[in-house]
Amino acid sequence: MPELCKIAVSWYGELNLKLIKMVENSVRANAPQCAFEVLRPERHAKDAPHRFEPKMQSWTEAVLKATGPLILLDADVIVRRDPSIIFDSAHTWDVAHAPRPGDFPFNTGVIFVRPSHAANAFFEYWLARTRFWGSSKATVKLSKELHGGTDQCSFAETLARYPSRIKELPYERWNLCQNYELFNRHTAILHLKGRTSREILTGRNLNKYPDVLKKEVKKYAP
Repeated sequence: MPELCKIAVSWYGELNLKLIKMVENSVRANAPQCAFEVLRPERHAKDAPHRFEPKMQSWTEAVLKATGPLILLDADVIVRRDPSIIFDSAHTWDVAHAPRPGDFPFNTGVIFVRPSHAANAFFEYWLARTRFWGSSKATVKLSKELHGGTDQCSFAETLARYPSRIKELPYERWNLCQNYELFNRHTAILHLKGRTSREILTGRNLNKYPDVLKKEVKKYAP
């Protein structure tokens, strides 16, 4: 591809250093042509009104500065295949995500972005709505009832506001999260969720996790 693709990972503090290193190891092994960056918000999640606000602030800043294709990841994923191939298709979208089956289809741990004015507007609005939904205990509670959480709720609102330049990707390939029975050799991004990956890394409660997760974590763990 003509433009360098960047993979950027959210920083959540010192406790997630092992997770971030695991993501980086998987990127170096399976997508070495992509640049890798750790996004460090100006303030820690514990100092923010809600824990997702620093993530969305750093993601929005990264999008506004981007000059090429950008993939935004949480720190609890494993990149198993080159994700930059998503950008080789015709430029018909600005933001791509992989909705999952179930009542709460939105997971914001894997987002693909093409730099554009539309993408900038999308993220600026998403950040504003994240701040709104995280502004009080009442709004946080309502967001969980509506979409499973503040980031999912604000993302759902933003998708509804900017529907024409959004691409939906196959869940089992581009953001496989929780429904691990769908794992297959084509799964490009495996999303472990924070507690899962931390427990596997530290050897706690291993019996409750499928072998495929333990195998993948072991392969890329620092």
